[in-house]
Amino acid sequence: MLDITVFLSSFCLELLSWSSILSELPGEIILWRWTDTYASALKKIKELVNCPQVHLPWYHPSNVPKYLVYDASVIGLAS
Repeated sequence: MLDITVFLSSFCLELLSWSSILSELPGEIILWRWTDTYASALKKIKELVNCPQVHLPWYHPSNVPKYLVYDASVIGLAS
């Protein structure tokens, strides 16, 4: 969830602070309890992602052309 949260946070500044609450949850090895804090954080994240400022239009070929820009080296790849 973190990658999409980071991307969407450029449209909604509050998103990262609310998602940090959920990132505190331990991995699948340790048992954890879903508390009201986590439930309210998830609810707020859903509200923020669905707000008009974060609304992203669907891709349509007739829109402005899209470009793929990439760079590669011996030790890494970036886009």
